[in-house]
Amino acid sequence: MDNGEQRDAYRPMSATLPAALPHVKSRWQKGTLTFGPVGRICWTFGIVVVPVLSLVLGSGGGILLTVLWSTTVAPLALRDIWAKESVYVPVPPIPPVQSLTTVNGERIPTLEEYVAGQAASQDDFRR
Repeated sequence: MDNGEQRDAYRPMSATLPAALPHVKSRWQKGTLTFGPVGRICWTFGIVVVPVLSLVLGSGGGILLTVLWSTTVAPLALRDIWAKESVYVPVPPIPPVQSLTTVNGERIPTLEEYVAGQAASQDDFRR
């Protein structure tokens, strides 16, 4: 080995990060920039009601407003409202380790068992 390879052999390894979970795109989950399903349905209903009300309540201008609304505003708004959003996928929890033992070979309880045991011992203490 030459001097350069020797120096590389003693260099510490760089830390590696775990692979990121893939993004999940959904229309039915609330994202950071989009509404949840209830908000999306309410906004869609509101966008559809505007031209219907302009036809029912308006006279000659109602038809013009309906045509303009249905050809310009509604398609853009509905596209943005129903766009798929990348949602956060939580990291799965690490299962508790069940096989920890003391030096004497006694099993160490998990946190849930320890807390439950503390609650049981406090109930015994109060009696």
